Amino acid sequence: MTFQTIKPKQWQWIATVFIFALYLIPRLLGYLRYGMAGFGYDLGIYRRLINLHFLGQTNTEFGFAGLSTIARLLDASTDQILVYGYIGVFLCLALGVFAVMKKSSYPHLALWAFLLLSVSTVQFEFFSWYYFRNAIAVVFLLLSYTLFERRSPLLFLPLASIGILHPLSLIPILLVFGWIALREKTSRWYLVRQSGIGLVIAIATQWHELARYVLVAMSSSGRVANTASWQQNELTGQFLEPLQYLLLSTPFLPFAIFGAIKHWKKELFWSLFAVANIVLILAQVLLYRRFFVFLDLTIIIFASYGVNDLWQAETHRRMVRTAVILFFSLLWYQLFATAMNTPPRIEPNDLVAVESMNIYGDANTVAMTIRSDYAPWLYGFTPYDIIAPGVFDINRWTEDEWKTFWTTTDQDIRHTLLNRYAGKRVLIFVGMQDEYYRVLLLEDAYITKHSPSVFEYTPL
Repeated sequence: MTFQTIKPKQWQWIATVFIFALYLIPRLLGYLRYGMAGFGYDLGIYRRLINLHFLGQTNTEFGFAGLSTIARLLDASTDQILVYGYIGVFLCLALGVFAVMKKSSYPHLALWAFLLLSVSTVQFEFFSWYYFRNAIAVVFLLLSYTLFERRSPLLFLPLASIGILHPLSLIPILLVFGWIALREKTSRWYLVRQSGIGLVIAIATQWHELARYVLVAMSSSGRVANTASWQQNELTGQFLEPLQYLLLSTPFLPFAIFGAIKHWKKELFWSLFAVANIVLILAQVLLYRRFFVFLDLTIIIFASYGVNDLWQAETHRRMVRTAVILFFSLLWYQLFATAMNTPPRIEPNDLVAVESMNIYGDANTVAMTIRSDYAPWLYGFTPYDIIAPGVFDINRWTEDEWKTFWTTTDQDIRHTLLNRYAGKRVLIFVGMQDEYYRVLLLEDAYITKHSPSVFEYTPL
């Protein structure tokens, strides 16, 4: 077989396999190089909650844990669910984008969308931060769109699933459906009925978690700016900063704008979806950075139209196509370099040290970490309640008291703070990068050193 004898359909299959490799390779590098440490902070939270779910110790608040029951029936371990299940969800996400764009009358549009998804650094960052529930919600978003286009009576099912698994993701979808219902009489009662049923199911299933979100939103008017300063980083959604997102999406924007100008009416849902997410981001609502994921998805969809139109242009055909190939080559090189240069969220040796804490404690032990970044890892890889600045529920110190604890040279003040956890053994984790604090603890007679990273407060 030669290049000249390959048929167009065969070329499409070859291109699909090639793009699939471009998509998968960068996403495997972190795990292959660092193991579990190659994923984002939230892995620890999922690990603890799935383990508790299988022990029958969690309530119905964490809808995601129930999904893992299916994998456990296949004799998969928690860590297999967290690794292979997570990668599988992102493969479904890619397949969903491909399927959504395949419906178009343009024969190559789905491949362009898949290629843009594969070279998007924003989408790679989304994967590397380990937002499992968010990723599943994106898959259900794509399914919701497909069912809506067909006016399927089953639309309520993916909507309910999003509300159960990741309620935040339901907001822009309902905003779009609400706008369409107001403007299109033919779709009004269909959308009201389907959205209403989905909401009722989600609320009935996850009312505990939804109630917490409502209380936080009410106390802050739904905006990050109205929350306590030491909680704001967490409540932004802890994804890319706005300027960083803008820089990473800039290469796609000319194509997306070009595609949107010509095709926005054809893709009205995605046009409205982009507007809804932009409004939520500009308003800086709680967890607003997560909406960058959805905005980026719409940019990819419209950019695929822009690239396709450019590729099909007759003027300067060879030069234009050469430029497009070079453009995508540079984007993938940038993405691969990002994947290779992205450090693990926690040093692998630190994660080993975290797991070693299991041998030093008992049922009466709590674990403390100097940095909130470490907190999810301690939560997932030890059985203890976690004390950390601004996260989890057993923290008994204010922001100023945390600063005092780590800066004071008066050991009596530090002991007074620690004694608020009287009756508990307090294990303190200090990471490899925190030499100053390690020295501080070694000078304290009330602190016992178990290992270079694990200390224990023991009142004399």
